[in-house]
Amino acid sequence: MLETDAIVKQFNEFKEKNGNYKDLFLEKIKFDKVALSSLVDFKTGYGEYTKKYCAMNPGKFPLMTGSLEVKNYIEAIDDSHIIYNESISYNKDNDAGSKAFYHNEPYIVGAHHYAISIKKDEDENEKLTVKYLYYIMKNIFDKNKFYQSKNVANSSLIGAFEAYVPQATNEYSSIQIQNIIVEFLERTGHLREKMYSLKQKTQKVYEAAISKVFLKDDPFIMDKFNKWAVANSFNIKIDDINFEPKALSKIADFPRMPMALGTPDLTIQEYKSLDENEQKNYIPLIGGTLENNQVSGYFHKDNIRKESISEPNVLSWTRINGKYFFIQKEPVCTNDDSFFMKVHNDHLTEFIQAALMVFMRNNNADWGNKIGKRKMMEIEIMVPEASGSYSSLEIQKIFLEFLQTFSELKTKTLTYTSSIVEKCNILDKIFLQQLFKD
Repeated sequence: MLETDAIVKQFNEFKEKNGNYKDLFLEKIKFDKVALSSLVDFKTGYGEYTKKYCAMNPGKFPLMTGSLEVKNYIEAIDDSHIIYNESISYNKDNDAGSKAFYHNEPYIVGAHHYAISIKKDEDENEKLTVKYLYYIMKNIFDKNKFYQSKNVANSSLIGAFEAYVPQATNEYSSIQIQNIIVEFLERTGHLREKMYSLKQKTQKVYEAAISKVFLKDDPFIMDKFNKWAVANSFNIKIDDINFEPKALSKIADFPRMPMALGTPDLTIQEYKSLDENEQKNYIPLIGGTLENNQVSGYFHKDNIRKESISEPNVLSWTRINGKYFFIQKEPVCTNDDSFFMKVHNDHLTEFIQAALMVFMRNNNADWGNKIGKRKMMEIEIMVPEASGSYSSLEIQKIFLEFLQTFSELKTKTLTYTSSIVEKCNILDKIFLQQLFKD
């Protein structure tokens, strides 16, 4: 069954390390190929959990939607909507693909999502374990691409895929073998958890440091700035800098432009498959996502009005989550969930981006406190006044250079954690594809 000697070797090392399963040989395991639809039931999500409902009813239950991550924790409309059992779910239509989720705590399935439960046979036994089913689903989504506008991962399509169910041996039942395979796959779980924790802490430290720079209320940050300025030949101290509040309407333009209508011509994956010359014919659509620099698809420039296309180098955001802002170097178009502003030449777009993120996080902009264009124009952010021989624009540049020291540390840490997790993911992917190989 397995042709990759390295995988077999890893499994044998895994057995030797924990001192168990010495009489189970991975390369000798036989599998029955069974249609998923005969093993599991699919439960469609509830469309009642709208953006408005989520904003008005925060709670403790994660709402699973078409997104690749949980965006909202809410209260249920009805207790019957809550899934309490250990189970698997997946998002059915997202241009970034579909993803399987493992649940061992209560959750709610919203629109564009399915929950999966394992069927019982006539003896009330299940042929799969939940964790093993998770890896079956993960392998399906690793090997096949599903999108929002085509090849949608509906239950009828996913149910037609075959699950590889290990046959029992003299020493082990099928369920026992599934548990052993899962244990092997999760041997790197503790490492993933450590990397995730380090990533979260790094992000929090970075965001806190930026806030302290603007607020000038942390002796450590102030001392660090002053020493950094001397080391980089800047004749300025943080106490020399005064900030003045400025309304964004005085700093940037908020042009009225018609929205892009209809479904994008290309998904992100399809766009990436084009060569550079072909890509020049397409305009990114910025939407309600926080992924892919807020880009959710691409329109051909001949299929969109010229009036709907922005200038280059604009600052964009989604009203769904006003804590994040994205710099769009190339022209873009918008839908009803997205906006952009064009920062005036006497201010740096990157500085306004950093100042806005600090303001938004300090004022809890989120699903329940949405930030549209009109509200954004009224917001006042702190902008440095001229000081000594330095103009306001020069001080903005200095601040950005200083913030870059934190950004570089964050980038190095996140790159390291991502590389470790990616290596673990590659090992899992190779193992699964070899294990479930025709």
